[in-house]
Amino acid sequence: MEDDEEMQEQSTACNDEVDEARSPDSRDLDALDHQRSSQEIKYHISTQFTNEELKNNRRYEMNHAKRGMALLFTHGEFQRTSLPSLPGTAKDGSALCATMKTLGFEVYPHQDKTWTEMKDIFIQGI
Repeated sequence: MEDDEEMQEQSTACNDEVDEARSPDSRDLDALDHQRSSQEIKYHISTQFTNEELKNNRRYEMNHAKRGMALLFTHGEFQRTSLPSLPGTAKDGSALCATMKTLGFEVYPHQDKTWTEMKDIFIQGI
């Protein structure tokens, strides 16, 4: 229950940051969304695919109202390693969250989760 409340707070904070960051001009983009509904955004493929799969999967369709869900993981503290803390990951996460929200994704930010916690989040889909 506590994790659900924390997740909701993070998502709300992300939404608030997006609303504050959007200028009047960027709000006009929402009105233009229907005009660019046939456009797609290219994405980088980092997984191994066959040539046929690559040919058919080079673009992520962006012509639907709900673009999908984005699970956003940022890590600044690493347990059980000698790696130093990474300052600035929260700021990076906020910027990425704002970008994904602007693109129409439902964003679920998570910070400094353990491998077990991440697996649970993937299984639950939130």
